[in-house]
Amino acid sequence: MKKILLALTFITQMAYAQDRIGWSYTQVTRDFASSYMTYYTIDTSLFLTLDLPYADVLFEFNTDSICFKTLVYPKTSDDLDFLITQCNSTCTPVSPTSWIADCRGGFCKCELIESRYLIWTKL
Repeated sequence: MKKILLALTFITQMAYAQDRIGWSYTQVTRDFASSYMTYYTIDTSLFLTLDLPYADVLFEFNTDSICFKTLVYPKTSDDLDFLITQCNSTCTPVSPTSWIADCRGGFCKCELIESRYLIWTKL
């Protein structure tokens, strides 16, 4: 039962993370309340990070504070394998390492980078 609950949590949180493509910074922060950290780079790029049970997630925002990229860094190789399995079952595979999904903000593309992390971008 614990494994089923954990699997459902992973599925929900993975979809939850990538679903923020096209959302404003305010909308994203409202959903995650106080569990996020905000960063600005020297060139004033805006980032928001989350520490989820299965992965670290980074949202990147454009100059209009709209999320255009999400990076998901799984914490273990099992977490990565699980996320890839979820991409294969819930998204449209384009290749063994890329998928397309219908996000609230339109269609998104997910790619596995260096066999280490997933990156979501708007198409």
